[in-house]
Amino acid sequence: MDRFDPFSADYLADPYPHLARARADAPVFYAADLDMWVVSRYADIEAISTDPATFSAAIAQDPVFPLADEARTTLREGGFRARRPGPELPAERRVPRPRRLLLERATA
Repeated sequence: MDRFDPFSADYLADPYPHLARARADAPVFYAADLDMWVVSRYADIEAISTDPATFSAAIAQDPVFPLADEARTTLREGGFRARRPGPELPAERRVPRPRRLLLERATA
């Protein structure tokens, strides 16, 4: 597979030809620019999704590219915090405080 760029204007305008080519030429390939493996066939994705002992989704929610410092600051100021895997949080901490306050006001 040639260079895979899911953020290019061409890909974003119409991803289907790119995905069809990937399924035909290299249904599973390493995208060096993303530092990730790309899987393009439904059956393969389904098999991976149902086999957590072999395949890990540990980075599934990580950003593809690191956030800019300005974005981190904005998120932090908005009350958003990254959560680390760990023990179950008590009910009052499952929803970050700013969002919890908005929900309480909206449902009062």
